[in-house]
Amino acid sequence: EHILANVKPDKDVYEAMVMDVLQSRANAKKNKGAILYSGLLNNGKYGKDNPFNNVMSEDELKKQDVNQLVTLIKSLSGYKHKIFYYGQLEPTKVSEILTKTHAIGKLKDYPVAKKYEEQPLNANKVYVAYYPMKQAEIILLGKDVKFDNTLYPSIFLYNDYYGSGLSSIMFQEIREKMALAYSVFSSFGVPQYATESHYVTSYVGTQSDKLRTALAEMDKLLNNMPEVPQQFEGARASVIKTLESDWITRSDIYWAYDRAQKRGLNYDVRKDVYEKAKTMTLTDVHNFFNQHVKGKKYTYLVIGKKEDLNMDALKELGPVEELELKTLFGY
Repeated sequence: EHILANVKPDKDVYEAMVMDVLQSRANAKKNKGAILYSGLLNNGKYGKDNPFNNVMSEDELKKQDVNQLVTLIKSLSGYKHKIFYYGQLEPTKVSEILTKTHAIGKLKDYPVAKKYEEQPLNANKVYVAYYPMKQAEIILLGKDVKFDNTLYPSIFLYNDYYGSGLSSIMFQEIREKMALAYSVFSSFGVPQYATESHYVTSYVGTQSDKLRTALAEMDKLLNNMPEVPQQFEGARASVIKTLESDWITRSDIYWAYDRAQKRGLNYDVRKDVYEKAKTMTLTDVHNFFNQHVKGKKYTYLVIGKKEDLNMDALKELGPVEELELKTLFGY
């Protein structure tokens, strides 16, 4: 609070910060990772109006009243907030200190946040952004159910066995066996909030002339899961070993608690994963695959060089929409 109270408006500092922001924005539009994993991915989930591109324009940034911004900063402690303490003092002592030094009156509620609705996914669609590179990179985004904590054990095993890592089925089949990709993975994600959906996010980076074949093989693996018992046992052992050595300590305890709270949980779900992974079978993971991965409609997010991309192959997947970087980034 003392620091906030002593913040002073400085127009020169603000103008320098704006220049840094604008330079950072210019760099982001040259970064294929930002285009694919931020611009296209958010567009695929929420549409053209999304959390990523909801930013102030260059003109708005330059016209901001520095005095008004400082007033806003000084008002922060007047809103409802949490205090996290990590250290050697007893909780009662910390409480005493806060009572004396952190006197608060009636705190204000947060402003209502803008709500972004996840787009329905009833049919395949393709979004393309152009980028000067020889290879093509594609994300297949498939929407699943709203957050379900009972899926955690299956998610951990699916991701390790099937989608992620050098020994995963996806990597072994498409890169090692068929040499169709520089990189490939499939991940069943866990949303940040209980009100959001799980998504299957699958990726393949391939030569532009192998685009059609690589996508066909991806489609096969996302609809028919090979069973390799020895590989599954390796994945199961990996999950168990990782959980046994992955301790949450020190200040990370609070952040783990915070993440759980956002998902409506009041305990560490890794306990469920650890116990159930010991007895789960390949059949269990196959059932999960059939219920939550197989047969999905996908939003295909594609970046590549305009003259090298096989547009005919992309049109076979669904309607194709080309997106400008200004649409994706909001500037």
